Amino acid sequence: MRASIMLAALTSVALSASAAHASQHSLTFTITNNTALPWSDVIFEIRPPVAGAFNAAAFEQIRFFVDPSRHDTTKRPVLIGVEDEQAKTLRFNFLAPQGGTAMVPQDGPISFRVMIDNPAGGTFRVGYTKRTVPAPAVAGLAAVAALSAARRRRPAA
Repeated sequence: MRASIMLAALTSVALSASAAHASQHSLTFTITNNTALPWSDVIFEIRPPVAGAFNAAAFEQIRFFVDPSRHDTTKRPVLIGVEDEQAKTLRFNFLAPQGGTAMVPQDGPISFRVMIDNPAGGTFRVGYTKRTVPAPAVAGLAAVAALSAARRRRPAA
């Protein structure tokens, strides 16, 4: 039972299968923030393959481990958690040490280790998305727009 693992949108990938159990995979990804904005979250998703053979029943059994201690990153502080009931979405939420805005600045590569259970040896790919922290001016404009919209919706007294 060999699982094919494809990666979407990552620049550097290292793949290794855990010896603990044939269905458990420890995957390591290295991502560099080369955008103009800091990140607040990095979200990994287990997705169906783009091409090739696909077994829907085997894919349904593929999951991230729910226990946060099974996953790791080189950036601290962070909250790690599975986002959905099917355990196909894993979020790394970066926290600001003294409050304020959480972020991953442009300070070199960040490594992530995620654990996936694939009991039926299904084919899948892992993709990621990131949430950026908006610039202060953009956040201020968004707040003003929200207040303005809320004011317009209030019923007249």
